[in-house]
Amino acid sequence: MTSKKRNPNPVDHEKLLEDCEDEQAFAVRCLHLFARNAQADINGIAAALDRNDFPEVARLAHRIKGASASIRAEFLRQQASRLEQLAADEEPAATGDCFDRLRTELEHFNRYIASLSLLD
Repeated sequence: MTSKKRNPNPVDHEKLLEDCEDEQAFAVRCLHLFARNAQADINGIAAALDRNDFPEVARLAHRIKGASASIRAEFLRQQASRLEQLAADEEPAATGDCFDRLRTELEHFNRYIASLSLLD
């Protein structure tokens, strides 16, 4: 079985532009809005993990999952989906590890969209 490798570009730009009717500036604004909201959710997940509030972790991961899908950030969506499931199963160690991967992937995403800022 082949493992799925992360695309160096965390967003499928072609599909996102298609979804945005080829409006590049609108697509970039969507990416920046997602980044701001996802960071707030990541902060919320960290706080919820400190309290062992797995339902809150699952809720916020679900929100990131949906938003990631809408901007065509597949690897982020996959990580958020996995985190949502682990939190629902109340798996503390695995949930923490998955959260670390999700946070790392969001940092990668943020570096990527920072390179797009000239297109705003």
